[in-house]
Amino acid sequence: MAAMMNLDAALEAARTGSRGDRLIAATTVGELLEEGLSAPGALREASTQVAETAQRYGYRALLGASPVGDRLAAAAVALAADGLFLYRGPDDGPVLIVDGVLVTGVQLAAAARRVREDGVSRAGGAVLLAVNDIDLAPILETVIVLGRDLDI
Repeated sequence: MAAMMNLDAALEAARTGSRGDRLIAATTVGELLEEGLSAPGALREASTQVAETAQRYGYRALLGASPVGDRLAAAAVALAADGLFLYRGPDDGPVLIVDGVLVTGVQLAAAARRVREDGVSRAGGAVLLAVNDIDLAPILETVIVLGRDLDI
């Protein structure tokens, strides 16, 4: 695997390579996404999509499922001028759980379990990129892939 692989190539390798190569490529996707989000314009664009999605689907609170998700959620709250806030507890629902890359769904599922255990009845997920098509319907009402049009 080339050290300077671009994000599109890494996504393709993560989806179609041999099992071992898919795991390495999925890690590369995450690293390249984090690197891409270090540019203020890219973080602003991605966070704007998160905020718009939360508003469109009626979510009030945002919760990161990972460090990248935390950064996206916090930036979306900072950019939104109409009542989005970071999740603090059971009275904050409905909740949109945010992550960078969906590979296995473990991070989204863990965050969803947390808010469900808190008593939140509506929770959905939003990711920038999806390596795999994972069904999280038992615990999340939807998972929205945002990054199709991102320039990262």
